Amino acid sequence: MLIPAPVCRFLAVVSVLALLSAPPVAALLGRGISAQQFAFTGGFLVPFAATGLYAFWRRPDLPVARLLLTAGSLWALFASGDFLLRAVLEQDPDAPGLWIANLVLLGVGCACFAVALTLLALFPDGRYQRAYERRFIRPLWSLPVAVPLLAALLTPRFHLAYDRSTPEIPNPAAILDGVGLEKVPEGLFSGLATSFLPVGVALLALRYRRLGAEQRAQVRWLLWVCIVGLMVGIGLAVLSARGSGLVDIVFMIVGYGFLALVPVAILIAILRYRLLNVDVLIRKSLVYGTLWLLIVAVYVLAAAALGVAVGGQLPVSVAILLTVVATLAFQPARRRLEQLANRWVFGEPTNRYELLAAFGADLERTLSLDELLPRLAGTVQRGLDASWARISVTQGSDGDAVLVPRAAAGIEPDARAEPTLSSRLHVADSNTAVGVIECGPRREGKYSDQDRSLLETLARQAALAVRNAGLASELSARLDEIRIHADELAASRSRIVHAQETERRRIERNIHDGAQQELVALIASLRLARNQLERDPVSAGATLAGLQEAVIATLNDLRNLAQGIHPAVLSDKGLLAALEARARTAQVAVAISADPAARRLRFDDDVEGAAYFFACEALVNALKHGRADSIELTVTHDQGWLSVEVSDDGVGFEPATTPKRGLANLGDRAAALGGHFHLESEPGRGTTVRCALPAPIREAAHV
Repeated sequence: MLIPAPVCRFLAVVSVLALLSAPPVAALLGRGISAQQFAFTGGFLVPFAATGLYAFWRRPDLPVARLLLTAGSLWALFASGDFLLRAVLEQDPDAPGLWIANLVLLGVGCACFAVALTLLALFPDGRYQRAYERRFIRPLWSLPVAVPLLAALLTPRFHLAYDRSTPEIPNPAAILDGVGLEKVPEGLFSGLATSFLPVGVALLALRYRRLGAEQRAQVRWLLWVCIVGLMVGIGLAVLSARGSGLVDIVFMIVGYGFLALVPVAILIAILRYRLLNVDVLIRKSLVYGTLWLLIVAVYVLAAAALGVAVGGQLPVSVAILLTVVATLAFQPARRRLEQLANRWVFGEPTNRYELLAAFGADLERTLSLDELLPRLAGTVQRGLDASWARISVTQGSDGDAVLVPRAAAGIEPDARAEPTLSSRLHVADSNTAVGVIECGPRREGKYSDQDRSLLETLARQAALAVRNAGLASELSARLDEIRIHADELAASRSRIVHAQETERRRIERNIHDGAQQELVALIASLRLARNQLERDPVSAGATLAGLQEAVIATLNDLRNLAQGIHPAVLSDKGLLAALEARARTAQVAVAISADPAARRLRFDDDVEGAAYFFACEALVNALKHGRADSIELTVTHDQGWLSVEVSDDGVGFEPATTPKRGLANLGDRAAALGGHFHLESEPGRGTTVRCALPAPIREAAHV
């Protein structure tokens, strides 16, 4: 919410004039300043108005600065106007124009409460963040006009600012006094006066939950002062309703004490947490002196207010005695407040040796960088009194090494900020930096040589931890890789054993169902032929001729069986000749291409056998599962590697979701000889399998 700057300046000038002129004018009218008015003015009005003036002077463009100035000015105007009108009312209750002045005072009071509620609800940036804030706050700004207007039209007689302890003031402008609504303006004014603080605190608490870390720090002091003050005020108000004069005194002292803390909380947000988004360069001794003066002022005002309050109700001697007792009773609280102010301004004293010892203990207990680096960042920030500290770690190889932020204190790790002081993390036995520690500006003064020495010491300790953590991480990764390879090797061996067992059973079945049965039939035929030789030689000749054909067929079956185990052409003429012979028996066209090196060279038997059976199994898979119409087989030899590639135009499949037991066998064949296996497939676009084997040259092929 942005209040126009000219309005802010006008209100500031008028409020200053009102504060300066109210006491002498009231004195001329015979009215002095009471203890309550003195405490309220000195403890709240002047500091609050001064805070608003300072905020507007530093950042007049910020909505929160304009709200602070407007709130301080309106409170000063309301208090000064109320003070002056009471003096006039006591001097001459029938003074002309009092009813107009009272209407103006009502409008200023409503504006005062409305702007205070707005300041609380929109703190710390002064801008709307949610639609409910806008819907709730905007109607309040109609009350400074609505309440005086309704009071002028409806109320024939009213008290000064609706304070029933003052005489009634006639209102000649009340032309609607007979409609029965004369209590409405008072109800609106009183409701706003009693609810602006709890409602504002509730809205501020809702906003606090959504703020970031920096804005929460700005809001925290004001929120706690308002919450505690509100709770204590409610409790004392309940006790005061029972008519105890002592409770009334305590209520006044505590209430004004918490009012005095409101500008202090706002000053803390400005000076310590950069509420106005400017670097406030102010010595800590001056800040501490200001806080000390505020504490002493509150202490003196509390004691004086107690003496004045009881002076009119008790004998002078008893009043003096109570004042002395109260002064002594408040002394421990004053000392405690001074200690808190000293700790808040100057911080806890830092022992550098204890800091190093504590970080060394963290190194002994922690190996994980995720735990260690945030502690190091906090240690550096605390030990050097830095505004922020950040730790970045080198990642990648020497050529591609980059610094990656891993931890920070007082700033987000990836925030853009220029460091004032930094130190690289160097390991003693290496010139390579494993990271860097960066520090923002010092909160007070500049970094000394001792600060730089402390940072370098911490950097040396951290460098060893970072390198050890890196070595541990690398070792863990290597162990995981070895474990994966071991599992793959065990699975591959298991599949190879299973494939060998399956192949033995296939050979056994082929021999049993083929050659063995044929040999049994041949034995029976030979027995028949022998019997026929004795009885019918002619029939025996025909039987022997049939036996000859059967023997030839059995021999061919045995040759085919041997060919399936290890084809003779592979041993005699080499890989290409064996693949061409196998391609001629395929049910579809198989195009074979090979570079000259692969055609004229021979390789070790195990390499040629693995390559041959890889191609054969790939052909079977293309025909059986891929339903291919054509197949291309490519053989190349380059730089000691023999490659066999089989591509088909079949149906293809999705490798990520399809079981690949047969293809795993192909991979196992390649892995057994230290080779590589590669698969490419896509539904509707065929399949390509490729095997690359280390293949030392044995001799030229005999074609």
